[in-house]
Amino acid sequence: EKGLDRNLFVAPENMMAEWGYGGHPDELRKIVVKSRETMAKKLRKQGLTKSKAKKIAEDHIKATFDVGHANTWARFFKGDENLSPTQQKKQFDKWMIKEVKKLQKDKIIGHVHMSDNFGYFDEHLNTEGGNAPIKEFLKTMKDTKYEGDIIIEWGAQGPEEQSGATLAAWANLARSPIYSVGGMSQTWQNIEHSGYFGRSSSPSIAVGRYAAGISKDWNLWAYSEAPIE
Repeated sequence: EKGLDRNLFVAPENMMAEWGYGGHPDELRKIVVKSRETMAKKLRKQGLTKSKAKKIAEDHIKATFDVGHANTWARFFKGDENLSPTQQKKQFDKWMIKEVKKLQKDKIIGHVHMSDNFGYFDEHLNTEGGNAPIKEFLKTMKDTKYEGDIIIEWGAQGPEEQSGATLAAWANLARSPIYSVGGMSQTWQNIEHSGYFGRSSSPSIAVGRYAAGISKDWNLWAYSEAPIE
C-alpha cells in the first residue's frame, strides 16, 4: 500500500550458541521455514492460491545472517582430532560455507551483518582482522546472486577510529576504488596507508579555521606536513 521499492520483511538473526535457540544454521532455517508455512496457511484462508501464498511468505519472512556470530560456533566444532587447530578451523570454515549455500538455496538469507573475530567471542573486529571465512562467504553470496544489504558492524575499535577504520577495511576487502588520479585507480588501502591521492602531505587548499592567514596555527600545521584527516 505504501509503494515501497523493496518488500518489508521480518528477519530473525542467528546468534551465538550460548544465546539459545536459533543460532545454528539448521535452527535458523527451521524458524524461517515454519514461519513461512504458517503465514502461507493464513493467506490461503483469505483466498490466495498455494503458489501465491508461498511467494508472499518467502518475500516477507527471511533471516539475518551474521558472519561473526556464525564464526563463534568454531569453538564447538567437532572436527578430526588428529588435525592441528588450524586444519580444524579450515574444516569448520568449509562446514560454515556449506551451510550458507543451503540457506541460500532455500532463499532464507535476506540481510547480512559483517564483522570478524577469532571463533570464540563476538569481538566485532574489522573485516579480515580475525579468522572468519569472510572472503569465502562473500564469494558464495555473489555466486548465489544475493541482492540484499550487507551491514558492516564495528565495536572493538576505539571511539576515534570506529567508522573510519571499519569502513576502510571493508572497502579494501571489497576492492572498492574511490579515486582515479593520473590514470591510476586509488583504493582505500592506498589512502589508509599514504593519505589522500596517494600522499600524506597537507592539502593545498583549506577552508574555515584551517585557511591560511586566519591564525598563526596555519603555518605550524602546514609545515608539519600533518594530514588534515
